[in-house]
Amino acid sequence: DFCDLPAQPGQCGTGPLGRKPSPSCAGGYACNGVSAGCVATCTSDAGCVGARCGAGGVCIAKVETLTDDFNTGGFDASTWSSVHTSCSNVNQQLRITTTPATTIYASIDSARRYDFLDSEIRIQIVDAGNQSLTSMQAYTQMCTYPTSNRCLTLILGNQNALVQLTDNGMYPLLIGYFPLTGRGTYRMREDGGTTYLENLSDAGTWLTLGSATTPFRNDWQDVRVSLGAGTYMPETTASTVIWDNLNSP
Repeated sequence: DFCDLPAQPGQCGTGPLGRKPSPSCAGGYACNGVSAGCVATCTSDAGCVGARCGAGGVCIAKVETLTDDFNTGGFDASTWSSVHTSCSNVNQQLRITTTPATTIYASIDSARRYDFLDSEIRIQIVDAGNQSLTSMQAYTQMCTYPTSNRCLTLILGNQNALVQLTDNGMYPLLIGYFPLTGRGTYRMREDGGTTYLENLSDAGTWLTLGSATTPFRNDWQDVRVSLGAGTYMPETTASTVIWDNLNSP
């Protein structure tokens, strides 16, 4: 659980419950006071490092801790558990190419679960694809675990940015619409019951585009994240979306 014990460098032992392991353990687990090795479950928030203990004994960190600058040239399996074949890492960026004559939505999906409450997710859009295509959408999405029956989705489509709520097959607009300005960084932020959609200015300050009361607030304590693109109607041509710098820097 813990190495380089005080006054005993190079030695390892069992750390007390809640102590940060050294070296760290996968999944964000803390020492449990019993095991001499890394554990794979928690029974209380004390069993996690900077996170809360969620259903199934899983440590759930704030969504702002999910980071990827895509500079490795691939997709880390500890970060992304599912990668659609239309997604690739090109020039150290996430590239997603839509499939003509289909309604396929291609995405990469987070391996871990996260908490959106009083947190944020920010992402750089390098290329939002061919926005002249009626049903073209680039998106960053958080869906409730395990049912995925509710989602909050940043959508870039029809030359606009917006946040859409998915609620058991219904898709009401939550925040929007705001004209796209080309390459830029967007942020969805939750603070005390309000969700904000923000855009990073050229001067490096965050500008609030719009906000709304966070619907079904407790549901967003346990979500998985997806970055993707697709078309909701068959389009005759393909389009390529490029994302970069998820919560990074």
